[in-house]
Parts: sequence; structure tokens; C-alpha cells
Amino acid sequence: MRSAAPRPAIAQRSFNLQAALLAGLFAILTNTAILIMADHFHIVTARGGLLTLLLAIIGPPIPHWVTSWTFQQFFHIAVGIAMLITYATTLGSLSVPAIAKGLFAAALVWLANAALILPAIGQGFAGSNILSPWGMAIFAVAHTLFFLIGAVLYEHWT
Repeated sequence: MRSAAPRPAIAQRSFNLQAALLAGLFAILTNTAILIMADHFHIVTARGGLLTLLLAIIGPPIPHWVTSWTFQQFFHIAVGIAMLITYATTLGSLSVPAIAKGLFAAALVWLANAALILPAIGQGFAGSNILSPWGMAIFAVAHTLFFLIGAVLYEHWT
């Protein structure tokens, strides 16, 4: 009886924190620049959904510095880096093209934000109660680019 030929091992990458941090930083800075440019053209794209939800859960009193533009940007960047670290630990090692993994992560996180976080703070599905169609579209593009850039850079640096 012949034994079956051994299966080739699926190449798996190990988690690389430095690559995740750098990819997350580049991706979130690009995302932030897009959102700031939209604000410059008076297109509202996002208003801190996750931070607003967390502050609502924590409740008063809320220190005034938490509502400052500087803190909100810091929080946005920190959450972006954390999302890329989560991506790297969950999807980063899969033998699937980075573009596909990035699109999957973008869709999953967008759906969670659109269907859970934003309605929970009264902004409606995908922020439809406060955002124009342009605002929703630009947010979706910036969000998707965050995950695509992050996924491609993470794969390149691992």
C-alpha cells in the first residue's frame, strides 16, 4: 500500500508587533488626513462614534480635555493602531492575499460601526441621521483605505 504524498505546509507568518505598529500608524495617518481634508471642504464624515459611546457608558463627569480636538485625534490614532494589531493577530498570518484580508476586515468593522455603534449613540445606521451621502461615502472610502493600506504594509513588512 502506497502512502499518500505529504501535503505541502501552508505558509503561515508569525505575528510581528513592530510591523503591525508601523502599518497601523501609516494607515491611520492616511485615514486621518482624508477625514481632515473632508472637514476642510465642510463635508462631515465622522464624529467620534466609539469615543462618544464609551463616554456615554462611563457617564458624567467627563473631563473637558476629553472633548478636545487633540484628544480626539490621539484616540482615533490609538484605536487605528489597535485595530491593525488586532488584524495582524487574527488575519495577518492567513495565506490569503492582503487585499482580500484588508477588504474583509474593512467590511466587518464597518458593519459593526454602522449597525451597532452609530445607532447606539443616536446617529442611525452608518451615521445616516447626521451625515450626508457624501460624508458617508468619504468615511467608507477612508475606512476601507485604512484596512487596505494596513494589510498590504503589514504583509510587506513581515
